[in-house]
Parts: sequence; C-alpha cells; structure tokens
Amino acid sequence: MMVRDLRVAGKTGMLNVILLFAFVAGLWVVNVSYYYQRREYLMAMANHFLATAKRNEIPEVLMNISSVQNATPFPASNVTIKKAEEKMINELEELLEDVNATFKNYQVIYKMSKSSNESFCEGADAVVYVMTMADEGSTLRRQAMREVVFNATNLPANMTIRHRFVMGKFPARADYQQILLNETREYDDILFYNVDEHYRENYIKWHTMHAWHMRHCPNVKHFIKMDDDTVADFDRTFKWIERKFDGLLEGKEKYFVCHRMRGYSPVRDRKNERWYIPVEEFGESHWPDYCFGYFVLTNNDTITDIMTAQQNINLVHMDDCFLTGIVRRATEADVYDFYGVRSGISRPRCSKDRELPYMMTLTNAKTAESVRSKLSTIKKRNCKGM
Repeated sequence: MMVRDLRVAGKTGMLNVILLFAFVAGLWVVNVSYYYQRREYLMAMANHFLATAKRNEIPEVLMNISSVQNATPFPASNVTIKKAEEKMINELEELLEDVNATFKNYQVIYKMSKSSNESFCEGADAVVYVMTMADEGSTLRRQAMREVVFNATNLPANMTIRHRFVMGKFPARADYQQILLNETREYDDILFYNVDEHYRENYIKWHTMHAWHMRHCPNVKHFIKMDDDTVADFDRTFKWIERKFDGLLEGKEKYFVCHRMRGYSPVRDRKNERWYIPVEEFGESHWPDYCFGYFVLTNNDTITDIMTAQQNINLVHMDDCFLTGIVRRATEADVYDFYGVRSGISRPRCSKDRELPYMMTLTNAKTAESVRSKLSTIKKRNCKGM
C-alpha cells in the first residue's frame, strides 16, 4: 500500500510540475504576443505620422517654430522647466528674442539673437553654424576663421554661403558681454543665447542653431554645424554635395553626413563627470549610430523632423548622441559616414573617378595659426599621381 501511495504521489507531483510549467509558458506567450502587438501598434502610429507629414497636412506646426516650441504635449507636472531669467546689458538684451527648447520631460525657456537682417538668407544655399565660446582662445580662432575659412576664396563661386558663430553666456570672463556686443556690431555674425556655457548643456546650443535656422532661414536647404577648432574647404564640400558624396545620398531626402560613430557605449563611471550618463537617463547598453559632432551636414527637412521628434523623447545630456542618435532614429533620417570628414588624414585619398580628394575637413585646430595651417593642408590634397 505504501509503495502504491508513493507512486501516486510521485505522479501527482510530476503533474503539478507540468501544469506549473504550462502556466508559466502561457504567460510568456501572452506577454510576447502583447509585446509584438504593442510594437506593431507603435510602428503603425509612427508610419501614420510620417505619412501625414509627407502629405503636408501639418505645415503650420512644422514651420512655425514658436508654435512648436510653446506646445506642451505632456502634463506640466511631469516636466522640469528651466528659465534663463538673468538680464543682459541693455544693448545686448535688445538684440534677443524668445525661444523654447522642448523635450518630453524637460523644457528650457531662454532667449537668442534676432536676425538683424530679414533678407540675410534670401538666395542662400547654406548656413554654417560654428559652435564657439567667448574665451580668449575661441575669440582668436573665430577671427582666423573669418579671415580664411569664410573668405570668398574658400567658398564656391556659384553659391551663397552664410555663417553664424553660436555662443552662450561666459561669466568666467567678466567682459564677455561687451566682447559679444563689439563682435556683433563689427561683423554681424554672432548668434548668442542667454544660457551659461556647459558641456552637458550643449543640446541647448544645438537647439539654438535649429530654431534660428527654421525661424529665419527655413528655405535654405543645407545646414552645416561645426566646431570652432574645425576647418573646412567649402568649395570642395559643395563639389561633394553635387556628387551626392560618391552616391551615399542617392535617393535620400533626409540625412546626416559626418564622421559616424558606431558601437559606442555610455560612460557609467560617476567620476567622469563630463560624459557620465546614468542608466536612469539612458538605459541601453550602446548608443545608436550618431555623428562625431565636429562637422555635421544635414538639411532643413531633417531639422524639422528632429525638432518635432525631440518633444516626445526624454532629454539625455550628451548632445551628439542625443540629437543625431537617439532623436534621429525616431525620424526617417540616417547617419552616413563619409571619408572626407575625419579628424586626421582621410583614407582612401580620392573619389572613385580619381578627380576629387575626399579630405574636406580637419579638426583639433586649437590655435589661430593651426586654423590657417590645417586649411592649407586640406587645399594641398590632390589626386595627382594616383
């Protein structure tokens, strides 16, 4: 009798295990099914939005930057709002206009330079935005860039290229406001925003460029962002644009052309204050493809999509990774790696037909003299003897 009872108990226990396993497997199937249904739903919604945008049913939202920036598509209680309220000197304050940078969980309310000339972008083919600061080294590099990089001899003869130097507040230098005012009066090429310069807040500098471009130059197709320690041969750059970068952009309407970064991970070490990103801010183990931001070429359609998409994405304090990676992947734009955008000597040397050198930019020009010498290095690059 005892043996039979043990056998029955054993069979009952095994049956319970089987039933438990089936129950868990059922839950897993339900969850997986829900995941894929949810993913398909989100993809359908995204495709619906993109299709709507393509039909031009929402031009007022996309082209009227003030309406985009003042929108609040989320509960105000869930949003951190930062306001730049410190007044500038009167002469500088009078040159500013209101602007908002809106993200899903964060909003910055601040001011940036007005356009001093409403016809500034009429007939322009591109605007180049240079990220800079008011420190002495940057001031000297700006002057060198005006003399050589934005000199007519470095620009395509058949195109109109405009530029703006973009900088924020720099209280470490007591006279920075007067420096900005003096340069604005003399050169009229400063785009100022009234937020303190800080590496982790460079996303505001990016947003300032985007907002200013779409507010004052919405019909200028080409948008180029570069750092003030970077030089470019713009005549060669536009020859590459005409060639669609050796076919990279063939059939592409929205894009980022740059030195692409792929497979990089966020820095999780708190000691590295400049680049530290906690898991709570960005939980993925790797960044999506993004641009090494010293030189980035895109267009107004891409910027429009970026400014719209960022409103539904939580802010991550790593500007290149955030805007050209995380936000960008929520749009139709892709990142295209081009040999001519490199921090050093590019390989291969020339185009497929061996007529045009790839090299069109160099970076790490930390002095005014280096700005001149690196541009000279680019111009000496040729395809002879290949």
